[in-house]
Amino acid sequence: MKFAKIAPFILLLPLSCMLLPSTCRGQNWAKTTTVTFSQIVEIPGRLLPAGTYVFKLAHFFRYRHIVQICNEDETTVLATVFAIPTYRLKPTGDAFVALYEDHGIGPQAVRAWFYPGDNFGQEFVYYPTTLANLLADLSNAVLPAEKVDADKGDLKSTPPVTVTPDAKEENITEATQTDPNR
Repeated sequence: MKFAKIAPFILLLPLSCMLLPSTCRGQNWAKTTTVTFSQIVEIPGRLLPAGTYVFKLAHFFRYRHIVQICNEDETTVLATVFAIPTYRLKPTGDAFVALYEDHGIGPQAVRAWFYPGDNFGQEFVYYPTTLANLLADLSNAVLPAEKVDADKGDLKSTPPVTVTPDAKEENITEATQTDPNR
């Protein structure tokens, strides 16, 4: 009689243990990362005041290069940013946010975000191209940018381009490495 009362709990124990790892994998799937900035930074289309933010991959079917930036408690999505894959040689155990070189004119722009332990990350795509040209020139870096239809102000349905410091636009043929030493 006692066994009949205990049997359902014994059978549910392995089932509950199997459910726990799936919860952990769900958190890792979004690559949720808390980032704190000590000064104002620029992201595509917005300035973020100094503070703590949550970066995570958006749940858009199989496209894994859309980053959502939320407030610290994740109650408000502050920005949704298009990105392209980028790589680094040595992954670290900490989250890493790469900034473009400090040009001394306004806030630094966020270049890429890497989840802890990953050697691949998300490089932010800036738009319109004129802003990308300015960032590339001031930072002396090549960066991805979206094309904008000047008449409509809309993003075209074309892939991003690469903008060089001398304001040349080229098609992106492969992802560039953000920092060869990281």
